[in-house]
Amino acid sequence: MNKEYKYIETASKELCTLRSNSRILMKEYEAADYEDELKKASILAQLFGAIGKNVFVGERFHCEYGKNIFIGSDIIIGPNCTFIDNEKNIIGDCIMFAPNVQIYTAYHPVLPEERYIYNRA
Repeated sequence: MNKEYKYIETASKELCTLRSNSRILMKEYEAADYEDELKKASILAQLFGAIGKNVFVGERFHCEYGKNIFIGSDIIIGPNCTFIDNEKNIIGDCIMFAPNVQIYTAYHPVLPEERYIYNRA
């Protein structure tokens, strides 16, 4: 194969740390009292790359890293939503996501011969 592909090492230490941190923050968010808006806002501010005002994220939200998600103001993200943020997810203002919305920005080669993993040694 003589083609060059954009390759992101998803098992790098940095990305594993980001993924682990996002899991911890999502669990904290899920466990936070529904009425504790300050705590929930603080957790989301740590999770996302940027966040506006008046943002609600429903239960069982999942993301890969969190830091690639940039959210505007006046946003509602319904329950069971998944944002796979291997690349930037930029969400403007005044948006409502229904339950079970999935946003994927991940990439991998489509053709089997391009996905073939071989011994790199």
